Amino acid sequence: MQGRLGHGRPEGAAVEAALPRFALPLLAVSVAVARRVAETCEDAPEEARALNNLANRLSETGDRQGALGPARRAVEIYETLAQASPEAYLPALAMSLNNLAAFMSETGDRQGAPGPAGRALEIYEALAQASPEAYLPELAGSLNNLAAFMSETGDRQGALGPAWRAVEIREALAQASPEAYLPELAMSLNNLATASARRAIGRARSAGPARRGDQRGAGAGEPEAYLPALAMSLNNLANRLSETGDRQGALGPARRAVEIYEALAQASPETYLPELAMSLNNLANRLSETGDRQGALGPARRAVEIYETLAQASPEPTSPLWR
Repeated sequence: MQGRLGHGRPEGAAVEAALPRFALPLLAVSVAVARRVAETCEDAPEEARALNNLANRLSETGDRQGALGPARRAVEIYETLAQASPEAYLPALAMSLNNLAAFMSETGDRQGAPGPAGRALEIYEALAQASPEAYLPELAGSLNNLAAFMSETGDRQGALGPAWRAVEIREALAQASPEAYLPELAMSLNNLATASARRAIGRARSAGPARRGDQRGAGAGEPEAYLPALAMSLNNLANRLSETGDRQGALGPARRAVEIYEALAQASPETYLPELAMSLNNLANRLSETGDRQGALGPARRAVEIYETLAQASPEPTSPLWR
């Protein structure tokens, strides 16, 4: 019988855990060890864990098609275990379902990926209701995953719901723990931007300022209801990042908020020019904080021009000059 270590783990599991995960020369050895561990497990929970590890190792070598088999088998085992002991195994089942969805997407099965991702989300919904502190972060991550998979199928409108819920959850988490959750909030906002206004803010991670004219007609055919709230959240995120000292990191969200309001103001100037001017002021402030005072002049001047135009039409301000 195969030698075993404490807690019923196969002897190879210790070797597998000790192998450097991303050392390319060792990847083949890593896969061989992970496969051996999976083949010699004597209890179901350990086998499922080992199969998930094997799937991950195969994916790391580029064999994403090969990863599907062990990933599916791990889901099957955890489903059986969760039926007998939901509290113990539902979290592992949800994690395995998300893994399977990712592998399916990576192999080109984008239509199939939302299925397991949706099931993972259902599980995390229930777990988060029972234990919010433990599972709200996982729920937000699962919502983000589902939104991304739906967007890959072309269902960008359907992706908006889960993408926006992920933002709402991570905004609440970031208020309580900025250092831990602001980066994840930024990722969720980026996903929401992609889902809701692909043409308006397709350069969501661009380090350069938005180029006027590139966004003409942006957001056409996309649900505009999400865009103003998204832009506001981006401005809030920029301000929060600035407050925590990450002034360089605040520039990206500030620029993206300007891009969105540019697109909205082109379609509805009376409604969104005040918000565009406010966002330009915010961007100027964020640039100034990084020491780029010369770069701050451009958006600041544009904000002044907009406010002058608005003041001529209506002397009473409709929006604060800065936030």
